[in-house]
Amino acid sequence: MGNGEKATLSTTSFLLRRVVPWFVLLGFVYYIFSLGRMYVNQQPREETSHLVTTETAAPTQKAIAKAKVVSPTLNFRDKPSIASGQIIERLEEGAVLDVLAKPSKEWLRVRTAQGTVGYISSSNIYVELISLKKK
Repeated sequence: MGNGEKATLSTTSFLLRRVVPWFVLLGFVYYIFSLGRMYVNQQPREETSHLVTTETAAPTQKAIAKAKVVSPTLNFRDKPSIASGQIIERLEEGAVLDVLAKPSKEWLRVRTAQGTVGYISSSNIYVELISLKKK
C-alpha cells in the first residue's frame, strides 16, 4: 500500500464521519423549512369573525352558516372550553356541520348531521366557513 492509497482512505473516512452528517442535517433543515413555507403560503380561508356573537342557541335553531372540517381531526366538545369542556367525539376532515351560534370569538356552536349539538374551535386552521345563500 502506497502513501496515496492511505491518504485516500483517510479522506474517505473523514468525509463519511464529518461531512456527510452535516449534509444530511442541512437537507433535513431545508425540508422542514419548505414545509413551513408551504403552510404559510396557503390560501386564507374565510374568517368566522363576521358572525354575530350570541350567548345561546336552541338545538332546533336554524343554521346561520355551514362549517367544513379542514384539519385531519377536530375535537367536538360539550362546552366552549378546553379546560372544562369534555370531548364528545373527534370529527374527521370533510365533516360538514350546521353553525348555530358564535358564543365567543374562539368557539362555534354547531350541530352534526346526526343532530348532536356541541362546540368546536372557530379557528380557520380547523374549519372552513361556508356561508348560506339567501334565496
